[in-house]
Parts: sequence; structure tokens; C-alpha cells
Amino acid sequence: MKTILVPLDGTIFGEQALPTAVSLARRTGATLELMLVNETNPGAGLERWPWAISSADTHTDYIAEQARRLRHTTDLVVEYSVANGRSADQICRYADAHDVDLIVMTSRCPTGLARVLGGSVADAVVRHSRTPVLLTHPPPPGRRIRHVTIRPDRVLVALDGSDEALAALESAIAIADRGATEIHLVEIVRPVKQPIRGPGRGRLDTHATARLMDGANTQLEALASAIADRTGCDVFPHVHADVDVAHGIRHVARGFNVSLIAMGSHGRGASRLLVGSVVERLLRDGRFPMLLVRAPNKRLHDDDVHSRAVGVDHV
Repeated sequence: MKTILVPLDGTIFGEQALPTAVSLARRTGATLELMLVNETNPGAGLERWPWAISSADTHTDYIAEQARRLRHTTDLVVEYSVANGRSADQICRYADAHDVDLIVMTSRCPTGLARVLGGSVADAVVRHSRTPVLLTHPPPPGRRIRHVTIRPDRVLVALDGSDEALAALESAIAIADRGATEIHLVEIVRPVKQPIRGPGRGRLDTHATARLMDGANTQLEALASAIADRTGCDVFPHVHADVDVAHGIRHVARGFNVSLIAMGSHGRGASRLLVGSVVERLLRDGRFPMLLVRAPNKRLHDDDVHSRAVGVDHV
């Protein structure tokens, strides 16, 4: 990993992403790039709130001071930039142009008042960026704001056979500590019901469901073994039956007390990020930080993604 981008907006909420970004940069030797966007149509009166920087004129001073402080307190290379325009557009454009490996940002502000790193901007970045995005959550309303570092001690990767999911697995491996991180692979199988017609219509077909789970478990165990050999990490496969995929992922994540959920997100053009989808619901839950990948890593040829995921050299 060479470059980690952290979009800031001058609020203490946005700065919650910094400890995690610093920790990842230290472990990977990456350069930390701070970015602040002057919104073309800033939120009305946002600059008057006490947690925000006073005006657009002070943006450069703010971001430069953040970079100076981090250089002084860490051993990292820290750069910064200021852009003008729509926040999500500029963040995605910068990540593509500078070959950024990871974007770390706060997903949303509990008050809903900070525009730049509000839910809509984070959603848009995940929806459009071809760079993996790690979203952290600010504390709930009424809770004291703390600078918490997300460490990839136990990472859950949700798999569904898609290229996005395999790319999320690659991104999770990239931030894992070799030989130390626990990687939990989970696949949610929807139970099979009996045919609509017949005496048992609508009931659970336990035999068909068991066959699906057995097949998924065989594949997941093979993948887990390959990833363990490749990374030196403990890799655990989990196949869970649930009619609700988001509920199933959350159940496994809570059961193993994971520190991060990694999964693919299937962007839908100009629509809001996966309204009502698995990703959107897990984000709304707010309990787990999420590493989201919209498409296979731009540095890999599409045909290489599955080969690397299972540890096979592409010829």
C-alpha cells in the first residue's frame, strides 16, 4: 500500500478517520494524503457552527496545520491538497488520478448538519470510487467524541461469488497483519422453500438447504485454506442460513466480535447508495466499520481477481 487518502471537512467528526488512517499508514509504510474540498454550494450557515472551520478562506490553513501536526507526531510522510467543486466528485477524481490505494473517511455525522462528510457524500464516494473505501462511524448523539483507532484484529469478509466481493477480500488482505489478523469468511445461504404447489408448499426444504450449505462450505473451506497459506493468518469459513442477508452477516459479525466488515458494494449509477440493500442496512446499523469495494481493484486485470483470491498464479 502506497497512498492513503483522508478527506476532511474541518469538523471534529471528519477527523475521527485520522487515527485509523495513521495506524494503517504506519503498518504499511504508506503516504498519508489529507484532502479538503471547497464545496461549490456549501451548506447554509455550516461555517458558523462551533465545530467547523470559520470560512472557505481558512481551508488551506486548516489542512496545512493538520498535516504539520501529523508530521510532528508521527514518522509518516503527510501531504495535503485543497480542491474546489463537489466533494464526492473531487475525492473520487483525486483517488483515480493519484493511484490511491485506500480512502479512509467518516461515514456520517449524527446531527446531519455537516454537509461535506455527511452520509450523502460518503455514499457517493462508495458508489462511484474504484478505490476501496474504509468508513468509520462517529459516536451516537450524546456520546463523547473519542479518537478511536480501528485495528484489523478480526476482519469479516462477506462473500457472494461476485467480483466485488473477491476484490473486497483482496483489500482486506492488504490491510491485515500477516500472521496476526483473524480473517472470517462468511457466505449467507438463503433457505430453500418447497414448491408453491403441493402439500408442503411454502415450507422450508431442509434437505435442499443443507445441500446448498454443504456445497458453499466446501468451496469456502478451500478458499480459507488458500488464503491462510498465502497470508499466514488464521482464516475461518462460516456458512450461515438466513432469509435476511444483512441480518445473517450482522449475526456472524457479532458472534465473533469482529473489528471490521469488508464487502463489495454494487453501485447503481446516480441512485443513492443501495437504498434498502445489505450494505446500506449495515451502514445504518453503525456498529461495525466497513471496508467497501465497488469494483475489482483497478490495478488488477479482471481475470486476475479470482486467481489471486484463491492463491493461484495467473499465466
